[in-house]
Amino acid sequence: MMIGIITDKKDANIEKLEKAFEEKNIPATTYSIGRLALFTRDVESVLMYGKERVDISGALIRAEPNLAQFVEPLVDILISKGAYCNIRPNAYYTLSNLPLVYAMLNSCKIPITKTHMVATIESLENAIERFSFPVIIKVFVKNKKTQSIVIDSKRGFSSFIKSIKGKVDAITLQEFLEGDLTYVAVVGEKTFAVKRKWDKNRFEHQKKKRPAAISETESKIAISALKNIGLDIGIVKLIEGKVVGMRPYIDFIEFEKVLGKNVALTVAEYCEAWLK
Repeated sequence: MMIGIITDKKDANIEKLEKAFEEKNIPATTYSIGRLALFTRDVESVLMYGKERVDISGALIRAEPNLAQFVEPLVDILISKGAYCNIRPNAYYTLSNLPLVYAMLNSCKIPITKTHMVATIESLENAIERFSFPVIIKVFVKNKKTQSIVIDSKRGFSSFIKSIKGKVDAITLQEFLEGDLTYVAVVGEKTFAVKRKWDKNRFEHQKKKRPAAISETESKIAISALKNIGLDIGIVKLIEGKVVGMRPYIDFIEFEKVLGKNVALTVAEYCEAWLK
């Protein structure tokens, strides 16, 4: 039984994960995603790391969503060989397209901040009539977010419209929620939470994170949000019980600093249960 930790960068969080597997006596090897290569011979596909063949029972992939073109083929080959993977096929393609994330969550009846997606400035001008200020507007070109701005008045909206130059592929218009921003770390069916309190006077979230107590409903929302995107492990951001963002990995160092809990060890235990 061998676990492969596949990452786009080796940092303190990866070292924390390596130590967690060592503590659980689970053999684990870390691979740089950029050095992995997929070879196909006849009908067999082989995963190589330099000159060495990669033979693992399960994989934990920790990488940014913009690396979907590298991650997705890995997920396909791992699953085809019967190995456990914390990511399902197409999850990273979805995560790399934020408007698609909101659409998918909404179709699964997972509470999200009120969101309207349009493809043209004219449609945006019509959609704004159904919102109250302030709002958040995000502009996307080729699935990449190029602008994100909070607008608090019709005058500000008019100025924003005039500032748009060139072609856009998608625009999201969202209600602006004033409330504590909660980061829910999900590991299978377990959750851990920290929060950044909302500062009404500064009209922003405080930088300092502190422990957060979430309801059973909020815990279920976070778990369901990740599962529907295709992830077993990750972070879901909530404000007033609504999903406002997510990412496919956990900052173990940060959570241990705030909560005093070794979430990386929980990940190792979760993988151990899957591999039995």
